[in-house]
Amino acid sequence: MITIYCEKITPRVKYTFHLVFEAILGLDYELMSDEAIYLSSDEAKFTYGIGPIDEGIFVRASGLLFESDIIDQSLEVGELDGIPAFYRVDQPSFLEYDLFSAIFYLVSRYEEYLPHIEDGHGRYQASQSIAFQNGFLGSPIVDRWAQLIGRLLMEKFPTLAIASRSFHYLNTIDIDNAYAYAGKGGLRNVGGMAKSALRLDKNDLSKRLNVLGGKAKDPYDTYSYMQEQAAKYNTAVKSFVLLGDYGPYDKNLPHSSAEQIRAIQHMAAFSEVGMHPSYGSAGDLGQVKKEMSRLSGILGRSIRISRQHYLKLKMPNTYRILIECGVEEDHSMGYSEVLGFRAGTCTPFKFYDLEAETSTDLIVYPFAVMDRTLNDYLKLNPDEAIQHLHQLVKEVRAVGGTLISVWHNESLSDALEWKGWLPVYEQLQACGIEEG
Repeated sequence: MITIYCEKITPRVKYTFHLVFEAILGLDYELMSDEAIYLSSDEAKFTYGIGPIDEGIFVRASGLLFESDIIDQSLEVGELDGIPAFYRVDQPSFLEYDLFSAIFYLVSRYEEYLPHIEDGHGRYQASQSIAFQNGFLGSPIVDRWAQLIGRLLMEKFPTLAIASRSFHYLNTIDIDNAYAYAGKGGLRNVGGMAKSALRLDKNDLSKRLNVLGGKAKDPYDTYSYMQEQAAKYNTAVKSFVLLGDYGPYDKNLPHSSAEQIRAIQHMAAFSEVGMHPSYGSAGDLGQVKKEMSRLSGILGRSIRISRQHYLKLKMPNTYRILIECGVEEDHSMGYSEVLGFRAGTCTPFKFYDLEAETSTDLIVYPFAVMDRTLNDYLKLNPDEAIQHLHQLVKEVRAVGGTLISVWHNESLSDALEWKGWLPVYEQLQACGIEEG
């Protein structure tokens, strides 16, 4: 147990200290503003604020956690104990940097509320982030900072009981397009055949005709393979199904088609199935509710997990819509174009609504790697991709965190641009049971 004195206990202070001491360190703590009680205690303790109140441990605050507005931050990244750090304090302090402010800045996604340049899909870009610009996006820096705080406090108070964390792996699957050919209907298949003919793509035309004629398996029908891999490695799986209306970026099967329902039911046999709000639903509460109702009707239960299609995440509006829909977990926190930790952490955390200055019950599960990032954006071959995965696993293992990956059913087809990628997927599944 450690007692923390803070003269001004704001929602930001409560949120950050809960994340550090309970969620990451697993340490019992008491946060108080009663100076007399704090001074009378002879247990492990420290003060956090603008100035010390006794001769004990004092962590100087930069001021961010005491504010209630959103303003541009002047940040300079330095180093603390060999780890990148920012919010340096110039006066005497137990920590040379206010790591609590740095943690809040990253996990609240403070920088995403500030003016920034969006990509063509209206998304916040990794290149805008302090982590990318200073070379630590590939490290779960928040977890490393929290563990550094815990280690330094244990040196002062050896009786502190900090929990030991174990590495976990969570496999997540997006079903943007349940089948390549099956269930598309006559019009879409005729159009597909016409395109193949114009491109002189005899291979695609032959595959389509064989699948539709019942002579071959649809290349996107990789559900049995995913189920076998989950059983082989005892992997936790969560999947997200696109059930939006047809559009330029939403091209799944009709939500009522037998093939779509069959794919969903197959995924439900070995994973928790959640919704994948469509590209066209972004910012539209009514459309998200409609798509959620479609999935709920197929599964016969309420829907509690979600991930945005195309990762169309806008702070705080997207999360407010999900909360209104009763979603408990979101899995959109990551980048399309690069690997790494968008919120600086590999620990699931509560969404903090910075505009409303309140912590919510929506749990954000940050992912670190996506198949399309490896293949489409970084242009890696399978062997290179595996090396990148080994580094991510090493980073997350070092802090006992949770590594979350994003894959797609079509990426497991072992065809076209995904030829030779099955070993990459299988390496990921194995990482949950391998040591080192």
